[in-house]
Amino acid sequence: ELEAAAAAAPRVWVSRFVDYTSKYGLGFLLNNGSSGVYFNDSTKIVLNPAGTRFAYVERRRHTPKGSEHLAHYYGIDAYPADLQKKVTLLKHFHSYLLEQEKSEGKEVAAGAAAAPGGEARPAKAAAKAKGAFKAPAEDVADADLVFLKKWVRTRHAILFRLSNRTVQVVFFDQSEVLLSAGAAAVTYVDKQGGRSELTLAEVLETGRTDVSKRLKYAKDILAQLIAGVPSGKRSGSGSASKSKSEEEKH
Repeated sequence: ELEAAAAAAPRVWVSRFVDYTSKYGLGFLLNNGSSGVYFNDSTKIVLNPAGTRFAYVERRRHTPKGSEHLAHYYGIDAYPADLQKKVTLLKHFHSYLLEQEKSEGKEVAAGAAAAPGGEARPAKAAAKAKGAFKAPAEDVADADLVFLKKWVRTRHAILFRLSNRTVQVVFFDQSEVLLSAGAAAVTYVDKQGGRSELTLAEVLETGRTDVSKRLKYAKDILAQLIAGVPSGKRSGSGSASKSKSEEEKH
């Protein structure tokens, strides 16, 4: 079962993020080297690991199947003029997050002070994992670029839902849960950075209450998100404490 859990574990996830929704949106860095922004207007942008091409994703409403995502792909130096501001912001977020990644040994608080109104946080799933997935030798094809589909901040955690169907919950107590597509496997990172890869059956059989209670919380947040809580906003599970980036409601 351990081998099954490892094989089904998520391969791409958020390794670092900065919440700057007071002005622009949430910037993120993925463990495969991609970086992107979820803008306050719910559009998304993601840069490939090589930094040469990006996907701009918007939501096309009023389709027979409901809301759908429409992706456009451009070279980093050849794109429509109306995307100039967003591409500039993408580059700024990308540079800042990479710099923070290089300064992993420093305290997060020191990094947050350097962000213009944002709150920089590492996600431990990638940083501490032995044998963690690395950036591919060859670049990612346009259609395979993973972007941040939705996210929500609550009183206790921040949840990311990626376009590859991975669900990642970063708890403010320094623990973390990742669910693979279809919830076939669970990756749990404890407060000390210890990593476990489990199947759902193993979570139940071994009595891992530390994991199961976080899975329940993740399920509750996800249900609210699917039910229509606007992405990026606090869910209804209590009044969230303010971060430096939440001086204004978003």
